[in-house]
Formats: sequence, structure tokens, C-alpha cells
Amino acid sequence: MEQRAVMKEPIVDGRVIEACQAGDREAFRLLFETYKDRVFSIACYSFGGDEVAAGDVSQQIFLKLMTSIGQFRGDSAFTTWLYRLVVKCLYG
Repeated sequence: MEQRAVMKEPIVDGRVIEACQAGDREAFRLLFETYKDRVFSIACYSFGGDEVAAGDVSQQIFLKLMTSIGQFRGDSAFTTWLYRLVVKCLYG
């Protein structure tokens, strides 16, 4: 029987979000590492495959996330809230 390596995503739960809201840089690093590829993929798609533009806007999105994480109230899943933030940054 063949074994396949399964890459596990770090778990981002309410405690990590709360730590980010309290200014914990390590928690924010975990958040960044977990979602950077998804954010970049959405940006890359939005810019027609332009990876340079996608990289630039991804940086802006994570800066915006850092300054607005306190607005996340938990009314929806964090990924839903993050997706809305990405769309706002991309399309105004």
C-alpha cells in the first residue's frame, strides 16, 4: 500500500485570531503562513496571472489585515471575512 505525505495546515482557531487582535506577532505570522498562498492565488487570478502585481497587492492585503484584524467579530468564519477583505482590496 502506497503512503502519501499529507501536508497539514497549521490550525488557525479563535485563540490565534484573538492573539492577533492583541498584537501577538507570532500569531500573525501563523495567520500569514496559513493564508498567504490563498491570498496570492486570488490576486494572481484577478490580475490575469501577473505574479508581480499579485505579490504587491498581497502585501497590501496583509498590511490591511494587520490593521483591521480587530474588526473581525466572529460572526462568520475567518476565511469568509478574509475573502471579503481580499475582494475589497482588489476591487475597491
